[in-house]
Amino acid sequence: MTTIAFFSGYSMPHLGGIEAYTHRIARALVRRGCRVLVVSSNFAGLAARETIDGVEQIRLPVFRVARNRYPFLKPNKQLRSQLRDLRCEDIDRIIVNTRFHQTSLAGARLGSSLHVPVYLIEHGAGPLTLGNWFLDAGLSLAEHVTTRLVRGHVTAVYGVSQAACDHARKRFGLASAGVWPNCVDVTNERFDAHQVDPPVIVYAGRLLPEKGADVVLAAARLVRPEYPGLQLRIAGDGPMGDALRRDTAGEPWVQLLGHIDPGEVARLDQLATVFVFTPRHPEGLPSGVLEAGVAGCPVVVSPMGGSLADVVIDGVSGLMVPPEPAAVAAALRTLLEQPQMRQKLGAGLKAVVTEKFSADVVAGKMLQDMGLAGGDE
Repeated sequence: MTTIAFFSGYSMPHLGGIEAYTHRIARALVRRGCRVLVVSSNFAGLAARETIDGVEQIRLPVFRVARNRYPFLKPNKQLRSQLRDLRCEDIDRIIVNTRFHQTSLAGARLGSSLHVPVYLIEHGAGPLTLGNWFLDAGLSLAEHVTTRLVRGHVTAVYGVSQAACDHARKRFGLASAGVWPNCVDVTNERFDAHQVDPPVIVYAGRLLPEKGADVVLAAARLVRPEYPGLQLRIAGDGPMGDALRRDTAGEPWVQLLGHIDPGEVARLDQLATVFVFTPRHPEGLPSGVLEAGVAGCPVVVSPMGGSLADVVIDGVSGLMVPPEPAAVAAALRTLLEQPQMRQKLGAGLKAVVTEKFSADVVAGKMLQDMGLAGGDE
């Protein structure tokens, strides 16, 4: 049986784009007969080792800094023991998520010492930011230093989108071998609930300034006088959460749902009239948009970083507008006024996601690119 180890800053049950990507791919690889380990940081005092959905989770002890967005490995007896144990796991391939976490460096060094091929996945399409120039400067330094250390151990680099590949090349000189795109679990179930009245607008993602949840809120406020029953549901948590709660305290039509599990996100997409994700900064390839596609939900997105152009073709599988309230509001009016367009764009998006961004499709491509015909060989 082929054993593949992912090294990542975080893992399930932490719910972020990279964690969801890794878990979907890992489950798809398990279905193909692979044994999969996910090695990450123990950011919340969880079990050091457990199995979730057939995927073995190994969590290393860390210090938590930079608002828990950059865990440092804790050089103690437990870490040394876990790293020794990993050397005995008979690993065939190592996949490192991102370049900048210390867990990434640990995985890359392990692969080099074991003479195991190491594959780096670039998820971002722009510089990291914490919304504070001082913290951003420290984060940028850590990112460059860790990237320099990791790159010497890497066999090949892949991106979750072409924009991510371009970012790795332009910012760090990392030439990419191809794209291992972000992905979702695709179902054949049909949903026709996007004609709901009153209309429901949905945003799902981290509540960070660069993600643009406040842009969605401002656009919905512009549209609501024409649709008095309109509702906005914002799923996710993050540093902007408290400010958004204060800002919308007198607006019961806005629901801040906080962190919800993937099943609840899927149900939210099924009931949405329109899904909106209009980030201000470059994105790799947001899983929220792909998940909306699984539900056949029409989307409004921004072209930041070019990554969303991999899945959303303006007027065919969604609407693409600048991340500005007036532009987003105009797109919302178009979709709310034209149910046939909503149906067309939702169906177009689902077709693209099913063909190119299914977890099973992406897992098969990864095995092929790594020279593994099948997981059970």
